[in-house]
Amino acid sequence: MFDDEGARLDTNTREVNVVADGDSVSRQAWFAFDTTDWTMGDYTAEVLANSEEYDTSISTEVAFDIVEPLGAGEAEMYIEEFPDDAVAGEPFDWTLGFRNRTDRDSSVVTDTVTLDPARADSVEVDFSYHENVPANGEIQVERDDIRINRPGTFTYRIDEIDDEVSFSIDPPE
Repeated sequence: MFDDEGARLDTNTREVNVVADGDSVSRQAWFAFDTTDWTMGDYTAEVLANSEEYDTSISTEVAFDIVEPLGAGEAEMYIEEFPDDAVAGEPFDWTLGFRNRTDRDSSVVTDTVTLDPARADSVEVDFSYHENVPANGEIQVERDDIRINRPGTFTYRIDEIDDEVSFSIDPPE
């Protein structure tokens, strides 16, 4: 991993043994780097695949930016899909959408959301979103097996973007 001046910031190496049947092998791998302490700016990741057995290698570079996350008024949150029959105590799936209102590629970043029932105290829930949203674009994020144990109307809030959505959960039959 290199910064915009070409200085190496980090290296991640993984060795994988692959047995090949036929002429080619496709192998997916991922690497993650902790960029918490990195400054905003331009970076380059160099990816190298090397086969010692066949004396071959290939490399590519991927450029990326670390930008300021979207803040208040810069992103809109909306419910793309929500079940008509969400019942208290039963799991349900929903799709939340994020719309970037700016002309820069950026992200919605949070580790907690506030769930605010209409007739009770609000509660912070450990629920992270680290979603890349293109400039003036939008994305949808599916969440599976969500369970809320009480019926009622709820407000779901992300403070970092100062936005919220509301939904209702029916009582069990």
